[in-house]
Amino acid sequence: MARHFWHGATGAAILLLSANSLAAAPLPANETAGPLASLAASVQPLGVAKVGTQTLPEVFRVAQIRAKTTRDVERERAEEAKKKQQKKKRRRRATRKAKPQAVNAPPPAKKPQTAGRREGSGVSLAAALITGGPALTSGVVWTVEPLSGEAPPTVTTNSQPTLSLPAGQYRITAKLNDFLQSVEVDIPATGLARLDLGFNAARLKIKVLPTMGAMPLENARIRIVKIGVDGAPPVVDANMAAYDEVLPAGIYRIEAALGLARVSEDIGLTAGANRTVVLNLSVGYVRIRARPAPGQEPLQNVAFELLPADGLDAAPQPLASKSGASAVFTLPAGTYRIVARYGEASRRQLVDIAPNTFSDIIMDLDAGQLVATLADLPQGSKPKVAFRLVRHDGNEGPNLILSRSGAKLDVGLPVGSYTVIAELEDGRQAEKSFIVEPGVRTEIALAPPALPPAQLTITAGIVGGGKLPDGDRDRDITISVTASGTSKPIANGNLRQNDSLALPGGDYEISATHRPTGAKISSAVSAAAGSKSKVHLEFPLGVASLDLAEASQGSDAEWVLTGIDGKPVARHLGAAAEITLKPGEYVVTLTVGGTANTAALSITEGKVTPVKLPLE
Repeated sequence: MARHFWHGATGAAILLLSANSLAAAPLPANETAGPLASLAASVQPLGVAKVGTQTLPEVFRVAQIRAKTTRDVERERAEEAKKKQQKKKRRRRATRKAKPQAVNAPPPAKKPQTAGRREGSGVSLAAALITGGPALTSGVVWTVEPLSGEAPPTVTTNSQPTLSLPAGQYRITAKLNDFLQSVEVDIPATGLARLDLGFNAARLKIKVLPTMGAMPLENARIRIVKIGVDGAPPVVDANMAAYDEVLPAGIYRIEAALGLARVSEDIGLTAGANRTVVLNLSVGYVRIRARPAPGQEPLQNVAFELLPADGLDAAPQPLASKSGASAVFTLPAGTYRIVARYGEASRRQLVDIAPNTFSDIIMDLDAGQLVATLADLPQGSKPKVAFRLVRHDGNEGPNLILSRSGAKLDVGLPVGSYTVIAELEDGRQAEKSFIVEPGVRTEIALAPPALPPAQLTITAGIVGGGKLPDGDRDRDITISVTASGTSKPIANGNLRQNDSLALPGGDYEISATHRPTGAKISSAVSAAAGSKSKVHLEFPLGVASLDLAEASQGSDAEWVLTGIDGKPVARHLGAAAEITLKPGEYVVTLTVGGTANTAALSITEGKVTPVKLPLE
């Protein structure tokens, strides 16, 4: 096969020849010898070159033929030999450099191939799912890299580019998603080379419909698994509106799901195939709400269950369950049983789901609400209460329907007659009967019998079991009694030794202050209702026992105690006294009739230190 091109006034013809056709085509009778015959004899079939699994087009060469003399032929052969030497040198220089291999691509051909040329300059590129298939118009990324390394690679996202390139050797790579094909070619100094590559892949498109003829679903979950590849992860497993990707040839299982609807299909993809799969989920939607009575607002805390339509007596496992103000289920078309539970009230109902439809169902439960609490509880107390609920069903007698522990009972109930019972840990009980009406909230405060108060006796002393001086007991000690967990005192005032406080049973914090010294102390106590308890508070203080040696002359004696800083801390008139002090060093000064005498004093916690001064 030959194509003729004429170049202006020179009259030279250019033929685009296949190497195989030159070797096989017979010469005309009048051309059995001469330049054309010698050229044909010198051309050998180049065959086909393979890269990976793809077959490149046959390599074409262009020969310019004109009338030649023997000298012209020899000169041209010499020039051709020179050009071949130059090419070999360039090739050797290029191969000395490391050539990175493309990921997932077959090794490059050992001998660079010459791409078929057309008129122009550079290279025209095209890629297809399979060699010889329709060219891809999008998604292909081309990289053209000079093997000489003298220029940076050219990268283009045009799927069918035509690039102007200088003559030389290049590695051309086509990438489509995870597919990669690479080949090395020679770009001639003149002419437009064309290169076609195939990926040995197939395109798969998936649409998931709620029913045939409807618009595709926007949020269906699509999962694709390649069959026969053990342990391989799914090709895709995500929510999406549609799927359109290129995959290797093979057998795949396609699964689509939305809510409780599921569908799957196994397909085979051959290289070059462009396959569209439509999956019909035949799915519908239902929203369920419940209200206590017709005309009222829907309840906020309802438990919803979805069950098969049959098996009512066998208590089947729910297909799905949700709690709250409403429940929305996405279901395959069919009949189902829905259940709404509000406390002890419930209702069942059958529902038919049609493809690509939305059903809104409101269930009337014919129920009311009970809120039961304990009344007159002491501030801060958290008693443990056991509630029991008894329903009265006509002639059948009382029927215990609920037993629950907690500080409060809040439950939905079917209409009817009931009795609620609250029992405390100590055995005290309270109960009340009531009637539940549709949509009515019933509040009941149960008051168990009161317990007798606890009797608490508070005494005070110094550490080690020592007693406070008599003068300190009533006027100089204040106390405060606070229930644990609160800040407001329920009793406070001056301490009276051996007096009792009547308090409700519970836990308390007792704080005491010794006003003359500022010493403070606190103690926790538990007082059970009806019990008698005693609390002894010990201050971290000592006692100075003052005594005048000549007692008969001490009627006008004055004692003054000062700290080491010189500040007075206590004063007493009389021949003898007991004074409570904080541990530390003091100076005692005794003055009688204008005569003073001093002595050092050391007070120890929990000790009584005697001080006896004579008159000087």
